[in-house]
Amino acid sequence: MDDQTQNTNPEEVTPEVSLSIETMSSGEPLTVSSLESLINRYIASIEKLRTELKENNNMFNSTFDNDAVYRELAEKAKEATKNKTALKQQMMKQPATAMLADKLKNMKEELKDLQLSLSDYLQEYQRLANTNLIEGTDGEMREIIKVFKLIKKSGQNRP
Repeated sequence: MDDQTQNTNPEEVTPEVSLSIETMSSGEPLTVSSLESLINRYIASIEKLRTELKENNNMFNSTFDNDAVYRELAEKAKEATKNKTALKQQMMKQPATAMLADKLKNMKEELKDLQLSLSDYLQEYQRLANTNLIEGTDGEMREIIKVFKLIKKSGQNRP
């Protein structure tokens, strides 16, 4: 057993480890209510850590801003970036460059659409085949994984 799994404070443990601690300590599977409580504790911990990270990042950046040599070099870099941006905008007006930029944009959109479709097909394959593995045309086995994210719902607090 490593040091992390011995720690019982959920705010200091990774979600996976804490989840296993929660299910092991009570001996019963998590209920929706206890899982919601666990999720809310993690959200609070993440928000607290983000606030602390922002504060420390500001202190870190201020050490550079307070140095005269660094500020002077930063101003020169800012001017160079401004000149580079102006040149880039001028070059983007050229027909060949504009066409290539449009082609890149379309290719990125197509890639995103293909990835979304692949995700849907993989989900259906996983459901029908009852497996998380699929063999590619190159003979390599690939694992199908799910990715979940939590985002704030705009406009309402509850559905």
